[in-house]
Amino acid sequence: MAHYFSPKTRLVFAWFCVIVHVFALLAVLLVLRNGIPPGDLAARAAFVATNATAWRIGWALWLPASLALVLFFAGWADAMPLRGWGMIAVALTLAGATIDWADEMFWIGLAPGLAARFAADAFAAGAYALWDRAYVVISMGLANGLYTLGGIILTALAFKTPGFPRWLAWFSTIVWALSLDLSIAALIGDGVIIQVVSTLVFIAFLPWVVLMGYGFLSDRVASQIAHEER
Repeated sequence: MAHYFSPKTRLVFAWFCVIVHVFALLAVLLVLRNGIPPGDLAARAAFVATNATAWRIGWALWLPASLALVLFFAGWADAMPLRGWGMIAVALTLAGATIDWADEMFWIGLAPGLAARFAADAFAAGAYALWDRAYVVISMGLANGLYTLGGIILTALAFKTPGFPRWLAWFSTIVWALSLDLSIAALIGDGVIIQVVSTLVFIAFLPWVVLMGYGFLSDRVASQIAHEER
């Protein structure tokens, strides 16, 4: 079976995914967590208004993170049989990324202006509050849910792939089970659970991507799979 990506390219996708997510998570820890739920809405809006440049840079770092996940999933799907299902998983991930990109562009382009008028303009305050809640449902709930569905499909394929390490398939199961919990918490709107589960998701996700890169997408494993396919 011919492949679209070489093992080296798939490993580059894995490292790209890790690196951009590290920078994006640093943006959350240093800046964005002060403006996103949970917490007092007025205080968070005031933070966004007074730190607009840092806020925009922080969200800009999340734009390539979604692209990196799409590329990583494309490389993962390309390395396994039943590629039609793999492409469905990639398409779901791309749909989630598109939703996230629209959401992030709002936070970059419109949110600081609305936040600056939050205290004095009832319409701006209402619009900001509406999007603040919509962000949780649309990004953490819907977009992350699409990423999760793509991950679940690829994990199911991994269990059917000769040469795919079983321990890594089970690790993938844990990652996407946690991610599913995050989407459910977001749809429910429980801020405490969102914080706890999102922390667990990324604690598992980053080392998982690295292990995927070297444990499955590497030249050695790719050669083994190619041999077993013949």
